[in-house]
Amino acid sequence: MTALKIAAFLRRNSPMCREWPKEELVRWVRWLCAIEAVAVVTNGKRLQAVGVARPVCSIAEAANWYRVSPGGTILWVDLAVSHNPRATGDLLRIARQRWGERLMVAFYRQKWAKTEVLPWRYFMGRFTKEGI
Repeated sequence: MTALKIAAFLRRNSPMCREWPKEELVRWVRWLCAIEAVAVVTNGKRLQAVGVARPVCSIAEAANWYRVSPGGTILWVDLAVSHNPRATGDLLRIARQRWGERLMVAFYRQKWAKTEVLPWRYFMGRFTKEGI
C-alpha cells in the first residue's frame, strides 16, 4: 500500500488528520512507512484499517510526531482508524510483531481529552480477540 493511499484514507477517516495540511500529512505518512510504524489491514485492495504506533521513552517524547526510540518502554499509538472492529486487533498484532512487547501502551483519547497509559498485557488482552 502506498503512502499516498494511506494518507488519503487517514484524511477521509480521521478528524485529526483532516486538520493537517495535505503535504504535511503525506510527508509524515512517508516517514512512518520508512520506519515501518504504519500497520494496514486490507480486504483485497481496499483499506479496512490503518494504525500508527511507535516506541518512545516517555509520554513527553511522543509529542514529537517524528520521534521514535526503538528501546523505549512505551508503545505510543498515534492513531487507529478502522472500518471493521476485528481489524483493530489485527493492527495491534502487527504493531507487536514490528516493535515487540513493551511495558506500557499509551494513547491520547480525544473523546475525553485524556492520555491513557495502560500495562501492555492488559491493553493487548482487552483489544485483541485472543489477548497475548
